[in-house]
Amino acid sequence: MLITGEHARPHVPWIVGCLVAAAGALGWFLVESVGQSAWPSGGSKVGLALGVAAGLICLFEFLLWPRKKLRTWRIGPVQWWLRAHIWLGLLVVPLAVLHSGFRLGGPLSAATMVVLVIVIVSGVWGLAMQQFLPSRMLDLVPGETIVSQIPHLSGLAARDGARLVAAVCGDQSTDDDDDGELATHLVVGAVRQVGALQGRVLLTSAAPSEPVPESESLRAFFEGSARPYLLSGKAGCPGLAGERAARAWFLEVRAGLPPAAHPAVAALEDLCSQRRQWDRQAWLHGWLHAWLLVHLPLSVLLMALLAAHVVWALMYTTHPIPFIH
Repeated sequence: MLITGEHARPHVPWIVGCLVAAAGALGWFLVESVGQSAWPSGGSKVGLALGVAAGLICLFEFLLWPRKKLRTWRIGPVQWWLRAHIWLGLLVVPLAVLHSGFRLGGPLSAATMVVLVIVIVSGVWGLAMQQFLPSRMLDLVPGETIVSQIPHLSGLAARDGARLVAAVCGDQSTDDDDDGELATHLVVGAVRQVGALQGRVLLTSAAPSEPVPESESLRAFFEGSARPYLLSGKAGCPGLAGERAARAWFLEVRAGLPPAAHPAVAALEDLCSQRRQWDRQAWLHGWLHAWLLVHLPLSVLLMALLAAHVVWALMYTTHPIPFIH
């Protein structure tokens, strides 16, 4: 969710409301502290009230996951839930700290507080990533696609490259169309920029009527380097993963071929450039969503710890144990 620029206005009431609530909680806590030798504990009137409020907010925060899964339920727009999730989640921190009376307490209380802090920090990290990574992805990956489709599209790119090499170097058996006739044209995907606009286009060129003499080095380069890179990215051929190194490599390949084969080299370079963008997109996509691998499991753990904390607090209140502090 974006909270910057034109998207910031809907967040203002939540920010103001949470700041007022935090200030009110702090004021009440300080009033209850007057004349006391120590800060009010979690069992005091103010500590208990703030603890209950923090716990209920945590429960509400956890309900965002089923709310996003059950989109047909008319229980408020998802955007409203997301805004509440962000700002109420941050409000939990001062409420929990005041509830504890600035003490970590026993092992259970300390573990709950530590997990809460990690959950909040991971959520803030994920929110920060959402503010700039998507726009950055638009700049770095003009040929952006659906991440889950990258393996399939990589296979198609390798097939396009194989058809191209077969047309230039001979043996056009891979160029059979559905009707069994040899293809007379090649369609190769590429990324092009016109002014400030960038995007993926399809380049159509006539297939050579005859193989280009002395072009076998192109086949060797494709089979040994370009095809593995198109299929597997850096794992297939690390030398083509870097833009500068790849450009120098393609210049070397072009220099060893007759001019008639140069358009094929340019097309292969476009395909490899496109694959490089997909790798970059997958890397950025990983950063954009990696925080969830921490946030979601620890949120479940936090709810379990909170439940144990409540049960322990009730047991301790009903049957106090003098030697446990």
